[in-house]
Amino acid sequence: MATTTISHAVTIQAPVTAVFDFWKVPANHAKIHPLIVNIEEIKSGKDEDGQLYTIFEVTDRIKLLGIPYTVNYTTLMVQSGPTQLTFTTSQAPGIRIKNVMTFFPQADGTLVEEKYYLEAPGWLMGYVKRQAEQSHGRMMENARVLLERDV
Repeated sequence: MATTTISHAVTIQAPVTAVFDFWKVPANHAKIHPLIVNIEEIKSGKDEDGQLYTIFEVTDRIKLLGIPYTVNYTTLMVQSGPTQLTFTTSQAPGIRIKNVMTFFPQADGTLVEEKYYLEAPGWLMGYVKRQAEQSHGRMMENARVLLERDV
C-alpha cells in the first residue's frame, strides 16, 4: 500500500460558526463537492467518548479513462472538537481515507484547513491522489463562493 497526505486551505468571509455548521451537515457536501451526486444519512448520535457522529452513504460520479462510473461508499463523520470534523472512509479496492478539517476564526472570517490522509494500492495511488487533489481543491473554492454569497 502507498500512502500520501494532501492539504488544502481556504479563507471564507463568514463567521466560524456558520462555516462549521454548514460543513457538519452531510447533505451540504453535495452542494460543493464536484464528484458527489447523492448523500444519504444512515445514522447519527454520540459515540462512547461523547463525540457527535454521523454515518452517511455517498455516491460519487467519477471518470476513468473518460468513461463515467459511480462509486458508492460509507463515511463516518465525527465532530472531534468544537471546530474540527474528522471523516473516515474505505472504498474498494483497498482505498482508505481520513480527512481532518479544522475551522479557525480569523479577523476576516474563517480559515478552513483540510488534511487528507490517503492510502491506496501503489498502482492506483496516482489516479486517486489526482482525483482527491482536484475535487477537494474545487470543493473548498465552491464552499467559499457559496458561503460568502449567503453572508
